[in-house]
Amino acid sequence: MIKLLLGPVMPWLAGAAFLALLGAGGYVMTLQGKVATQRAEIARLSAELITCGARVKNIIEDRKSDAQIPDNLDGFTVPDSWLRP
Repeated sequence: MIKLLLGPVMPWLAGAAFLALLGAGGYVMTLQGKVATQRAEIARLSAELITCGARVKNIIEDRKSDAQIPDNLDGFTVPDSWLRP
């Protein structure tokens, strides 16, 4: 009885199931691509933050070394060995 009812519809159901499976597989592949893109973006941003921190550290060190130089250099004389002939 069930075979008589589903017999004519069975190829259509099998086709629909196949297409649904194919669509789900394509969707999963799309999501995997998005995950890979997001991971690459996270790695890029992490590297950018690390280099930004290094630049800030260099600026702070530079300011500290600049603070050690006196503002008034009137009494400073340049040695002759520093001058070009």
